[in-house]
Amino acid sequence: MGHVVLTSELNIKPISANKFSGELLLKTTEILKLKAINASVFFNAKGRMSSRQDKVLEMTIPLATFSLVSHTNNFFSFEFELPENSTATYEGKNVSFYYTCNVDLVFEEDSYDSLEKSVFRKMISFVSSNTEINITKNFDFSKENKKLEVLADEYGFKLNANRSISFTVIGLMALLYGFYIYKNGTNYFAIWHIPIGIISTGLIIALATFLIGKYMGKIKMKLSSSRRDDEFSCTLYVPFSFNMRNSKIYYQVIEQVIDSRGSSSTTHKEVLFESKSHDVYMQKNAQQIVFNFPNQFVLPSVSIGGAAIQWKMFITGKKNGSTYKFSSDFKVKNN
Repeated sequence: MGHVVLTSELNIKPISANKFSGELLLKTTEILKLKAINASVFFNAKGRMSSRQDKVLEMTIPLATFSLVSHTNNFFSFEFELPENSTATYEGKNVSFYYTCNVDLVFEEDSYDSLEKSVFRKMISFVSSNTEINITKNFDFSKENKKLEVLADEYGFKLNANRSISFTVIGLMALLYGFYIYKNGTNYFAIWHIPIGIISTGLIIALATFLIGKYMGKIKMKLSSSRRDDEFSCTLYVPFSFNMRNSKIYYQVIEQVIDSRGSSSTTHKEVLFESKSHDVYMQKNAQQIVFNFPNQFVLPSVSIGGAAIQWKMFITGKKNGSTYKFSSDFKVKNN
């Protein structure tokens, strides 16, 4: 028992567009009896120390024979097709996307018992009465020749917190807490005041940013495809009361991953591409701007787990001596 050696080789090759061919090679030192060969394809997102796997499809590989002939190359061929909206494989600084093909060999019980297995696999088999052997292969899916297309829709902008808002709120909170200690004495200081103060300050900064943005006016944009494949159209709607100076609009493609290790999460960002900036004319309520898509390979919008590729539009300008930045996420897909 446990003396038969089985070796395997799994190859995945692209045929065309979203279609792939697979070839499984099995070699054994003695005859083995198969019941079935099942396979699954997974899309994987890996970001720093976290990862996520989503099943894309599953299939049954046709059995050319139920008996694996000893000391012979036993071949099993199959084909599969990824969905049209599948994301291309990508290796970035903070995040990577890739595909995995998992093949499960389901053996007759006597054949499975005769296989040479590790102690761990023997333990799993004993506990679960499992008679399967798993083979895994990563493969690439390239979409570099695919054209990009914006998701035609209307998008709203929101104000990002700036240094002026943050410093003002932090200063006021520090002043209020200093007055509290002055009135009550240092004996009233407690260590839990620190985290409560940090959380409260963050919430007040977010609230102040929201209220200032609402006071300045709501900016909207409508995105649509252009006549050319390498560009898209942006119609910008700016309220007449909105009067920032030296205003510019541009977009970025951003690689982002959320690292959830420890008690708090950290967001890591990397700008993959930044477009040319265009002037925003405040005296015009509606203006049309044409943007070019990146002249390098970038992914469309992707979000899985804590990993994402974001397309984000920015408007910057000055008002009352302070610099303000508004942003809006928008969606891009492969056409």
